[in-house]
Amino acid sequence: MELSLSFTRRAASDIVVIPLDDPRYPPLLRQIADPPAKLFARGDLAVLSREDAIAVVGTRQMTRYGEAITKQLVAPLAAAGTPIVSGLALGIDAIAHEATVGSGGLAIVVLAAGVADRDIGPRANFGLARRILSSGGVLISEFPSGTPATKDKFLLRNRIVAGLARATIIVEAAARSGALVTARLALEDGRDVYAVPGPITSSASEGTNKLIATGAMPILSPTMLLEELGVEITAPRVALTDDERAVLAQITKGITSPDDIAQITGLPARKVSAALAALSMK
Repeated sequence: MELSLSFTRRAASDIVVIPLDDPRYPPLLRQIADPPAKLFARGDLAVLSREDAIAVVGTRQMTRYGEAITKQLVAPLAAAGTPIVSGLALGIDAIAHEATVGSGGLAIVVLAAGVADRDIGPRANFGLARRILSSGGVLISEFPSGTPATKDKFLLRNRIVAGLARATIIVEAAARSGALVTARLALEDGRDVYAVPGPITSSASEGTNKLIATGAMPILSPTMLLEELGVEITAPRVALTDDERAVLAQITKGITSPDDIAQITGLPARKVSAALAALSMK
């Protein structure tokens, strides 16, 4: 309880006002047709200066397919250092934020209300908002503290989500969905829009399939998305023991039988087994 209270006391003093002419104002957002006159922000403001952020949005009524695909797409992007923009809503937005934080990435949350503790919603995602702030992310809004979220504010929020990102990914969206509004706004801003195809029998994919039919780039795999966005994933260097290197050398030649590896390398069977287990983990 004490931690929660201290978090609340800090909230008011942590809010920074960023007018349109402030150097800290997001450069991509400044380029849209109707940028907010000022932003209210909490967190590490440095991420707002980035011009490589990607927006990931979708339906609140996501399917298991949508949840799984969101994680598969967001995790490598976030791990590579790409900031991920979304709206903290239930469903795809929250999963995108979860995958970002879980991958050690930076999340930019755009709220349709104020950014003070009492304004953050839905309340089910309040803990997620705290994790985003503690991991170097940022919460922003064009509305001052004490402003409640209403339907018209969500529509206004969508232009900021699209405006902060160089590209927008729509994972799942029904035929009439706020995510489709975000896609339209992104296109109007001259930004790229990607959509995840889904079963033609799924109402959650009706909107994304229509986007693809009208020209949005379909995402057919996480690898394809990374290539399209020009995001490079550098494999971390892993230290290997002499035994592991010897075993790996045989595996790269297509020799995978433990008995054959032991015979060729001269290593005892137990050492070959231990090396194989270690290589699998690494």
